[in-house]
Amino acid sequence: MNKNELLRKAKDENKKKGADERQLQLASKSSAIAFTIGLFLCLAVGYVSTLFEGVDLLVSTSCWVILSGMNAANFLLRGVLLREKPFMLAGAAMSFFFACFVWSFVKQLMVR
Repeated sequence: MNKNELLRKAKDENKKKGADERQLQLASKSSAIAFTIGLFLCLAVGYVSTLFEGVDLLVSTSCWVILSGMNAANFLLRGVLLREKPFMLAGAAMSFFFACFVWSFVKQLMVR
């Protein structure tokens, strides 16, 4: 095979995947940045709420529902797509925490 045939095969392979390696790396980095910003936003909302209104369990529980849901989805998807057991186990644990926070959130809403 010459150089042109190798390039053509690589392009064909990338078309099947839907994205080249660079696009996948950028998507991964942007997801990590978005995840970090979401974490800091939830922490900031909980902190500001505590400063102005005292401890409000509904606000902090809402933040934990969001964070645990994001983590559960992230770990489960990584575990399934990469077929790695540690990510699947972490996803199962985070799903449990997510369910607990949702239950707590609904319980708090019903009391109000």
